[in-house]
Amino acid sequence: MNVNEAEEIKNNVLTFMRKVKNSKIDMVRLKKIQGHYALTKELTDEELSFIYEMAEKTRDEHNCGDFYLELEMTVGKILMSRNIRQDFAKIFKCEESQISLSTKDALMGNTVRLCHLGDLNIHAEESLDDQVLPRIVTGSLRICPADKMAIHAKNLVLPEIIGEDLLLCKFIETEGVVLPDSVGGYISGGYIYCTNDQNPSFDTLDKFIDYFNNGGLLFAPDRNRTDKKGIVGKL
Repeated sequence: MNVNEAEEIKNNVLTFMRKVKNSKIDMVRLKKIQGHYALTKELTDEELSFIYEMAEKTRDEHNCGDFYLELEMTVGKILMSRNIRQDFAKIFKCEESQISLSTKDALMGNTVRLCHLGDLNIHAEESLDDQVLPRIVTGSLRICPADKMAIHAKNLVLPEIIGEDLLLCKFIETEGVVLPDSVGGYISGGYIYCTNDQNPSFDTLDKFIDYFNNGGLLFAPDRNRTDKKGIVGKL
């Protein structure tokens, strides 16, 4: 896959994320699609995207009550027999192998995913050295140690785009860490230590956040994006 193809897929993912954020819940349309699907078991690309947009609306913990319960049940009836990875590969116009649905998927060997659907929660044992995370995480990214030990994160490549929140806890040996370009929610967590003299020294997460929010240069040798400013903002 060349750079242009990767950028096209990235734009397709971002388009979906923006639709989720900006779309209004349309139960009339959803019910109509449900009735059509019950008869034909077929969905157009536009209908498929719309249903998953509505499904994402049910993930918001602030959405509750009978109306959202009906929404969840209607979406569930349509999606219960669907292959989620296959569906999103169709929506994003990419290969199924480029999408991860679980932490195991996202961290699998030398396979770099272009997109992780939903939240990505990583409870690291000791080391994330040289790990490359999916390029886009549509939900939140949380990386914490599995026990009281700190996480070695040398040359860790974080996602380029995180749709919601970013939580990083107890990082050490962060030489060569590649920071995100965009975080759609909050950045928070415990302590981060930077041991590389060539990079800024963050002895607390507050200094990391302050540096990043004020447009600090990305130290990203693997992405060759060291000339770009860090941006924390909404999609």
